[in-house]
Amino acid sequence: MILQPQVANASPEQFSSFVEIYSQCREPNTIKKYETHFKVWKNWAEKFNICVVPADPNKVALFMLHLIQSEAKMPKIEACYYAIKFFHNSANLSDPCEHTLVKNMYEAAKRIKKHKVTKKKAFKLNHIQDLFKITNEEDLSEMRTFVVLLLSFCGFLRFDEASNIRRSDIHIFDSYMKIYIEKSKTDIYREGHWSFIAKGLNGICPVENVIKYCTLANISEESDEFLFRAMTASKHNKKLRKMNKPLSYTRTREIFKDICKKLKLNSSEFGLHSLRAGGASTAANRGVSDRLFKRHGRWKSDKAKDGYIEDDISALLSVSRTLGL
Repeated sequence: MILQPQVANASPEQFSSFVEIYSQCREPNTIKKYETHFKVWKNWAEKFNICVVPADPNKVALFMLHLIQSEAKMPKIEACYYAIKFFHNSANLSDPCEHTLVKNMYEAAKRIKKHKVTKKKAFKLNHIQDLFKITNEEDLSEMRTFVVLLLSFCGFLRFDEASNIRRSDIHIFDSYMKIYIEKSKTDIYREGHWSFIAKGLNGICPVENVIKYCTLANISEESDEFLFRAMTASKHNKKLRKMNKPLSYTRTREIFKDICKKLKLNSSEFGLHSLRAGGASTAANRGVSDRLFKRHGRWKSDKAKDGYIEDDISALLSVSRTLGL
């Protein structure tokens, strides 16, 4: 739903092409989100016979007041605000959200509706080591779990990045492997990214474990299949399903929660993002340079990167030690 833009002298064919191309300025899911929340504004405005488009800034400010006084949470208010902004801009109309009154109501919402953010703990190196000790290398299910968590830890991978790895995305060399990350949250133009992971010196080596897993799962080197898929299990045999579909977030999360319980960890304190945070924290505390650190984790800013770091006690104490007291 792109509102009709004020494009001078546009023919019907040109207008159709304009709408089709303009709709690519955001991710499809973002457009859908904006459409859903623009309807919230539309339904409220029509209830009071208020003009939906172009919107009067005073009426939008009242709409923001309505959301603040209701049970609406900040993500909904934020989505409504940006939906109104986006669809007015898409129609080349004056943006009511640029009005000081609306801006200030939005800022008020952020203060009133703020909530305490409780971050998940980092899944640390010793947790990976403990998981390795209880993993049966002959069991396909256990190896699938270990390898997906290991790669997420070593490559600082988000769930979507890890789950969408295909065997053809992995290139293995004598001393390292590189994994092509086709889609990433920060890669908005889908340019892709190569993640380089070195060969280890012990049994937890990510390269060797990928090879073991692929052999056990019967995934050939040239295969375009997703590495981590759902599994069928009989009494004497386990195998990945032929349907080439990545393992779901829900199922992976269930598996990870079970692993936390086996390791005697409080599963409510950890999430799949804990693996990315754990790998990042370990690297940061071991002195990896910021430039390489950001590149490996595909971060665009220091603020985003620093949010993942859980400094260990020695790193925290190093600041006061430099004072020489």
